[in-house]
Amino acid sequence: MVVAASSDEVLSFLLRVAALPSWNPAISSIKTDDQITQVGRQYSARIRGIIHAKLTISSVTQSEVNYTLTGRGFREEGSWGMQPITASHTIVTHSFKHSGAVLGLMRGAFDEVAAWRVARLGNCFAKA
Repeated sequence: MVVAASSDEVLSFLLRVAALPSWNPAISSIKTDDQITQVGRQYSARIRGIIHAKLTISSVTQSEVNYTLTGRGFREEGSWGMQPITASHTIVTHSFKHSGAVLGLMRGAFDEVAAWRVARLGNCFAKA
């Protein structure tokens, strides 16, 4: 999806871990005082208000952010990609894979989630 923001703006947005619940409704809360995500730090999170999880940004480059979200019985490994096409527009991609018994039971329920996440991210820039 093309987002109306520079790749630096998208990267900066993705690295504001405390703001994640404002645009990703699956994440109810993140416990942190960090303004900018610290690579490798585990952040306590709540999913849908009830499931405890740990979010870790595992690596960051100018074009990619990789993360893991883990909890009892599940693991999500994901990646956000950014490809600038102009100074003010970026192609943003998102992919993830799930493992664990809990998410195995829900196989297929997440087929559209990556596209929804990218669209919500894009909407944040459309409002600006």
